[in-house]
Amino acid sequence: MYSNETDGNFSGTGAGNFVLLATLEYRNIVTVWTTFSEPEVKNEAAVPCAGRPETSCDPVLQAVYYLSLYGTYLAYVIGIPGSFLTCLVLTRMRPFNSSLVWFTAINVTGLFNLSMRFGLSVQLIFINIEDWSCKFLYLMAPISEYSTHLFLVGLTVERFIAVWFPLKMAVWCSIRRTVCAIVIITIICVGQSIYVIEVYRLNALGLCVLRAKYADFWESIYEMVIITTEFILIPILVIIVLNILIANRIKRAKLLHQRNLTDAQSSDKVRQHSQINRMLTAASITSIVFLAPEIFNRYSVGPLLTLEGVIDGHTLRRALAALSNVCSCFKVYKYAANFIVYSLAAQKFRMGIVRLLTCDKYGGGVKRGGKLTKKHTNWAIK
Repeated sequence: MYSNETDGNFSGTGAGNFVLLATLEYRNIVTVWTTFSEPEVKNEAAVPCAGRPETSCDPVLQAVYYLSLYGTYLAYVIGIPGSFLTCLVLTRMRPFNSSLVWFTAINVTGLFNLSMRFGLSVQLIFINIEDWSCKFLYLMAPISEYSTHLFLVGLTVERFIAVWFPLKMAVWCSIRRTVCAIVIITIICVGQSIYVIEVYRLNALGLCVLRAKYADFWESIYEMVIITTEFILIPILVIIVLNILIANRIKRAKLLHQRNLTDAQSSDKVRQHSQINRMLTAASITSIVFLAPEIFNRYSVGPLLTLEGVIDGHTLRRALAALSNVCSCFKVYKYAANFIVYSLAAQKFRMGIVRLLTCDKYGGGVKRGGKLTKKHTNWAIK
């Protein structure tokens, strides 16, 4: 749900006097929305308790604002260096296969998204946001966000092939094919975001808003329905279904006492597949958890606003404002969590971090007496 503007005045889309203000949104960062009591506000200073979210009269909105603000910057502190370390560790793994290409692409887009959001939020502290910043954020944020979803789908499809059709894995899932698929996905995501250059602008209050004449289609239909379905809902459903099939196949193989999913597979490759599958499962669960509120928010805002006469208007608007802010922050948390979930899911990933931070002196050996021994050998995800 985004704000429209006409000649400097605001009007809520689909809800009379319901206006959502976001200082820097492409479904982004630190702002909670303020509810105005009048359908049009020409002078922000004339409205009691309007203005910035931190000056809102509503204690719930104040609490959500500050929790989101400090939680988001904590996510930057963890996510930006964590994503950078993750990319370094993944590219150092041997053998470097197509699964690692997918993981690397996911984390490169996550690092870009976090760095871009952090940079633009810092810009807001020192200078006012410019029109180019507004359009840049609204253009690049969905490219990185939606490409991450599709990259995860690509990784899941590859692991599905590895488990169900292992003999075809080397042919169908080469590094070259994976790179081509990543390039195609990126081009698709760029194409779906080009419209932003025309339909979004910076208004007189310094807010990124959808131009009023484009609201009926680009907001109500394209963004809230088409984009949500194609780039969020369908990818999540595909990820869930394929992960269930992968888990069932692995479970059946264990019941049949088949330690290898391919003929003549080495124990190292078995461990490699096992840890990659665990990393995939962890990444999939993280995406589902953080995207579920966004899916609910996008599909439910319109219908819920029609109930404003049935449900108390203040309570409804406050709940929707809090939900929207949570969804915006979850977009940041989703990328920041990758480093943590990979570390929890894969022992060799943790060892790779140790090796990277100790210049390959530690992290390549086995535990003896609770300590890692030195072992100067190449390693892989096992």
